[in-house]
Amino acid sequence: MAKRTVTRIGDIFCAEIDNEYKCYFQYVGKDSGQLGGALIRVFRKRHPIDANPDMMEVINGEIAFHTLTFIQVGTKLGTWYKVGKAPILYQEYLNDIIFGKPRHFLFDQKTFASYDVNPFNHWFVRTFNTPFKDIGRLPDSLKGCIEYDGVHPYSSIIERMKYGYFIDTTFFYAVVKRIPWPEVASFTTLDITKEDTYTNRDYFHVYGKVARMVIKSENEIHYFHFHGEKAVREVVVKADGSVVHLSTDYPHKDGYELFSGVFGDINWHAYDFLNRDTFEEQWEKL
Repeated sequence: MAKRTVTRIGDIFCAEIDNEYKCYFQYVGKDSGQLGGALIRVFRKRHPIDANPDMMEVINGEIAFHTLTFIQVGTKLGTWYKVGKAPILYQEYLNDIIFGKPRHFLFDQKTFASYDVNPFNHWFVRTFNTPFKDIGRLPDSLKGCIEYDGVHPYSSIIERMKYGYFIDTTFFYAVVKRIPWPEVASFTTLDITKEDTYTNRDYFHVYGKVARMVIKSENEIHYFHFHGEKAVREVVVKADGSVVHLSTDYPHKDGYELFSGVFGDINWHAYDFLNRDTFEEQWEKL
């Protein structure tokens, strides 16, 4: 029987990403809410797959983000493994981490019945180990620093290490933009033939999207290749099956224009994300 890994605050874990590089995180606190999830500090630097950096070098590196997860699950499944222990630096700043998320419904304290509300107007925000507060609309000052509250599965932690953002679908990103790491490639699609894409689905920055994307028909499919935040290639499959190719070298064709916004202007649904091969198949179409 495999020996259970004991996890304590201060422990450092390593995740090997696609057998290409290593990323590290440190267990820095236990959250009193959100199912008692572990607060982890993920470091930005990507180390070579055969590297064995000193733990003090790791914890003195740039901090990528803080978030909550269940460490033991990822350890048990081999997603990451413990490599050491070190002091928690900047511990006084843990209480400055801001978590939050909008709510679509509230509870009547007298009847215990729920009722729908506008999520734009009901953001529940807290700092580490403190209760939620409904602050109404999320102020612009928090949009660049707030962390999506909740205990994220191990798979989502790895995705964010790789891309800089969570792929999970959530209304959170209708207000707070996803920001990719500048060096990563992201591949996505928008199927304009789906009725809810521009109408009922509230997962999008609708106005930002329409302002920066040329749509000539309700029966189009757009495929995107982003480098960091900027679109570098786009394929438009028109209603008649013909294809328009757009790129940074050729941003205009047949009345279409390469998407000129940034990646986070669209709150992508989980099923909008593609792998490179799928995009390339579309790009090769004539």
